[in-house]
Amino acid sequence: MKVTRVGENEIRCILSEEEMVAFGIDLDDILEKNIKSGKFFNEILSRAATALGEADAGELRGCSAQISVLDDRSISILLRTRKEHGAGDFSGALRDAVRKKKRDNRSFLIFFKSIDDAVSFCKAGKGAGHLVSRFLRNRKNDEYVLLIFRYACDDDWFKKVRLLADEFGSVNDGETASKVHVLENSDMLISDDAFYTLGEL
Repeated sequence: MKVTRVGENEIRCILSEEEMVAFGIDLDDILEKNIKSGKFFNEILSRAATALGEADAGELRGCSAQISVLDDRSISILLRTRKEHGAGDFSGALRDAVRKKKRDNRSFLIFFKSIDDAVSFCKAGKGAGHLVSRFLRNRKNDEYVLLIFRYACDDDWFKKVRLLADEFGSVNDGETASKVHVLENSDMLISDDAFYTLGEL
């Protein structure tokens, strides 16, 4: 994979067709924003951060991506940081992310009293499509827990889903440690694509 900086807040990653095959992904997967594409972009962002000499992809996970297919069937992914970092560069954005590392803004938990409440929430947000998500049951209080990751979700839809969550359940989008504690005391019910799966019930 070739990574080059093309502007103060833009970098380009170019992957050959062979590299795509090695990732086990094709263009359809990327355009559908499914579980495969979520994992793919997570890996691409980590590699891009490494290529730029940064230790953590951090804020890159909230950037926009423009994808183009080149003549040799390789793909070009142009990554742009958020507008608030427009005057800076990727290094600045990543440093900001490290300073905020106590909060994990890449994910949030929603607690539901019943499976019906969880299903209703997922149906209401169905337009968001496939989100990287897991569904669990808390052993301590029998609440149902939906974990949603941000990195595979369009920013606008992420905001809508996050707001919608308050109407159907109780939300934890705070410190990573508190999320880990909940997950350690929960049993997995749906390990992949839980948001979409529940919305289809």
